[in-house]
Amino acid sequence: MKKLHVAIVLLLLIAAFAATDFAVNVKRTRLQGVPPPSADPYPNFVQSIVGKNPDIGYVFLKRNRTKQLFEKFDLSSLENIRIYRSILEQAVQPTAPEEKVKKQMVIYEVQGPDNQGGLTYLNIKLKLIDQLDATGNINEAGSFGYNSFFYNDMNYPDTAFLLVQIKDNLFGFQYEKTDEETFKTVKAIIASLM
Repeated sequence: MKKLHVAIVLLLLIAAFAATDFAVNVKRTRLQGVPPPSADPYPNFVQSIVGKNPDIGYVFLKRNRTKQLFEKFDLSSLENIRIYRSILEQAVQPTAPEEKVKKQMVIYEVQGPDNQGGLTYLNIKLKLIDQLDATGNINEAGSFGYNSFFYNDMNYPDTAFLLVQIKDNLFGFQYEKTDEETFKTVKAIIASLM
C-alpha cells in the first residue's frame, strides 16, 4: 500500500513540474513577442508571390476557403485537401476608354497532404473527369509545373482554366484567354511558385 502512495505522490509532483514548465514557457513566449497562431495556419502562396513581385501587374484582393474548383467542380468528397480561392485585380489603371473595367484573375490553391502532390493531382483530375458534361473537356498540357492540364468549357469560350501541380500543391488559374499579357502573367506566377 505504501508503494501506491509513493507512486501517486511522484505522479502528482511530475504533473506539477510539467504544469509549471508549461506556464513559464508560455509566459516567456509572450514576452519575446512571438505572435499567436493565426486563425488559418495554412500558407497563402498567392498573396506571398504577388506581394514579392510587383511587376506581375496584379494586386491581391481577397482569399476565401471553398469546396469547388473553377466554380463548377465539387470537390467536397476529397476530405484531405484544402481549397482556397484568391482574387487578383489588375494593378494599373486602364488607359483606354474601352478598358474601364479592371481585369481580374482567380487563382485556386489546392493544398493536399505532404509528399503526395502527384496523387492529389490525379485524384482531382479524376473528380473533374467524373463531373464533365458535354460542354467541357480536358487537354493535358504538361508544360507547366510538374503536371498540368487545361479545362475547356464551351459555355465560356473566352475564359481559360489551367490546373498546375507545383510540389505538393495545385494551383488553378481562371483568366481571360483573349489577352496575351494575362497569359504571360500566369506563366510568371507559375515560375515564381516553382
